[in-house]
Amino acid sequence: MISTADRLLSAGLLAVCLLYCLTPVYSENLFWHLRNGEDILDTGTVRTEDPFTWTMHGHRWIQQEWLAETAFAAAWRLGGAAGLTVLKSAVVLGTVALAVAASRRRGGSTPGVVLTSVLWLAVSQARWFERPHIFTDLFFSLYLFLLTLDLRPAVRWAVFLPLQVLWVNTHAGFVMGVFLLAIGPVCDALAGRWRRMFPGALLATAALAVSGIHPNGFGSLEYLPAFLAQPLFRDSIREWWSPFDPRYGTAGTAAALLALSLASGLILARRHVRKPSGADAAMLAALFVSSVFAARNIELLALAAIVAIPAHLPRVGRILPAALLGIAAVIPFLAGLPREFGPPRKLGPGMVWEIYPTGLADFLEEHSLYGRVFNTNEISGYLQYRFGSRLPLYMDGRCLLYPQDFYAEYLMLAQMPDSSLATLQLATIEDRDIELALYDWPEASGSSAFLLAALPGWAPVYWDRLTVAYARTDLLRRLGLEDLAFDLADPLSPAGLLECPPYLIAAGSGREMLRACSLGVFEPPRWVACCLLEREGRAEEAMAVAQASSDPETRAMLAAALSGEPFGDEPPPQIVTLAAWTLARQGRFEEAEALAFSIGDSCLAASVTIVARGTSGAQGMSNRLPWIPPSVHSEAEAGLLGRGDSLGYAAVCLHVAGLEEQAVLAAMACADAPGSRPWALAVSALVLECAGFGNEAAALSDSALALSVTPTTLWTRGLVEAFEGRHGTAAGYLERALRLSPGAGAIRLDLASCLWNAGDIAGAAVAYIEAAETGIPLPASARNRLGWAAVLGFADRAAVERVLASS
Repeated sequence: MISTADRLLSAGLLAVCLLYCLTPVYSENLFWHLRNGEDILDTGTVRTEDPFTWTMHGHRWIQQEWLAETAFAAAWRLGGAAGLTVLKSAVVLGTVALAVAASRRRGGSTPGVVLTSVLWLAVSQARWFERPHIFTDLFFSLYLFLLTLDLRPAVRWAVFLPLQVLWVNTHAGFVMGVFLLAIGPVCDALAGRWRRMFPGALLATAALAVSGIHPNGFGSLEYLPAFLAQPLFRDSIREWWSPFDPRYGTAGTAAALLALSLASGLILARRHVRKPSGADAAMLAALFVSSVFAARNIELLALAAIVAIPAHLPRVGRILPAALLGIAAVIPFLAGLPREFGPPRKLGPGMVWEIYPTGLADFLEEHSLYGRVFNTNEISGYLQYRFGSRLPLYMDGRCLLYPQDFYAEYLMLAQMPDSSLATLQLATIEDRDIELALYDWPEASGSSAFLLAALPGWAPVYWDRLTVAYARTDLLRRLGLEDLAFDLADPLSPAGLLECPPYLIAAGSGREMLRACSLGVFEPPRWVACCLLEREGRAEEAMAVAQASSDPETRAMLAAALSGEPFGDEPPPQIVTLAAWTLARQGRFEEAEALAFSIGDSCLAASVTIVARGTSGAQGMSNRLPWIPPSVHSEAEAGLLGRGDSLGYAAVCLHVAGLEEQAVLAAMACADAPGSRPWALAVSALVLECAGFGNEAAALSDSALALSVTPTTLWTRGLVEAFEGRHGTAAGYLERALRLSPGAGAIRLDLASCLWNAGDIAGAAVAYIEAAETGIPLPASARNRLGWAAVLGFADRAAVERVLASS
């Protein structure tokens, strides 16, 4: 008769186990299990060929877990995350209850069973999450319980064979059922007990035979040996690592496994209470060895220990297990629930949506952006769930669907594209005709995402804290989605945006910057967006963009800069420029000039000075202005410019100083003024282009070119085309300009940029090298591009290294 105290101990154990099940759903692979399960619910069939990837479409697919996936899908449809938690909790509680009942039937005392359970479950509970493996735990406990019953042979066959069929259709761990049925007969055979061995051996053999009752026949038996025969898979999946592997990262698990296993061995060896059976010793030894080789097996070892060890313990009082239960019950409230790795899980219901690429999926669906995809495995499950066969993936988590050489290709694409891999990665992307690349956020070690961030012909289209997506620009054009491409903003390749002064960014980029702001994570677009809005005189909108930042420091600096107030230490140059523009608009020119000099921007400083005091008050500074021919500066300082030329000159200064409305008026007046020279019309066209008047800018630059073909008029005409994204056309004008002025380093630098953006990597590399040879410093983006050109074989590596070393 079980005492009330013992009943309370057992109930306490189950209550604590339930507590440890009440966590938000957190399983990266959950959604591809749900996709498979919902597909079965919808179609009524279990697929045996892959419908979800373009790389393996139609290939044989062993759905060894289809029944568990269907159960998860049904729970999800009925109750969402709560339904999954209820199902998980029921399976876990059933698992523990059966193991406890089996241990009690074997003679273990309730305090001893509870003590053993608390210790072993502390090591294994971290794997109580929503994946099919928990059903193997349930079947394993059920078999251990049934094996304690004195069933007649016919009943054993009638019970175990149907259960084995259920198990083989639920999870690949069904081989453990055969193991549990075979361990006794094997020990009998070793002991020479032949007559006793045969009934058990026949049952185990029959269990193995009925394991072929599956949509894939005996294909499920291939899973484990096929998996173990592919070391790349085994080596890249954490649960298959040894807990003693330094990569596993949780030393406590290995120490606890070793300590508990050693203690269990000593208990069995000392034989205080009764002699342990050979089957128990063999079972525990085999499971210990398998746990040493793969941490995922610890949960089965824990269940076996709960069943086998308590009967061999000396008398255990109730105080110690009750105290341990109390401690276990308090831990989740104080420190959260321990995980295999990473921070503790929170206690409570719900779904940890932050680990699933919901934002990326919403974006793709909203814009119907579908193409031939490369995706990383970490985000594949949810994408497969959302899109099914509408967006066939490159790969997902179904290991045995993919040959090992394919997985090697995937791992290669998921690595940092260094000098040994970049060429191979590019060739693979081209050979596979990949059009859309979806990544989980690259780690510091990198991935081919950095290659796509550098390459022309690819553009980022989306990012968030979890993912980043790149698309071929020709795919976007084909789908009519060109506006989704980010031309300047790229969180993986920020140099182009960071090095470009805001006055050299056209107003047309404002929409891009605002969309980039809405994605978060990457703050520089917010700085630039505020600058562009302030330059246009839209200070209130700029302040709203500033206040929307999730970063308190950025929010405070932008707000201060827009108010003309001090804004902290070491702000980025864009925010300093914003502050200088605000001060200039307030008439505080000397303060604006000081800020410009503080970031080394002599162009901005000169413009602010000229706006405040005229060219006569800026002697020696006018030659720092952009676009204006060198010969004009001395005329300006001497006051020799005509009215139209003066207006063009003023338009540039006003634009650089952030006074856009006045700059546009001056540029338009220059266009209308009689006698304006071609250079003045040309630079006025650039001011209009930067202010968003693209048609007027093109017409005015054509007029300047019609009056005189000079390096300046050709250069500015090319820049107007470049601002409009017509880089091939722009390159033509810039090449003509260089034929007239071969030593113009700035023009050659712009030509290199246009050639790169037009897809001519080799031509761009030559132009960058020639620009460096003129003595002009190469910006960071140019140096990066030269490096990529050399790595990819588009430029002579020695020449590039020489230029990079000297510039």
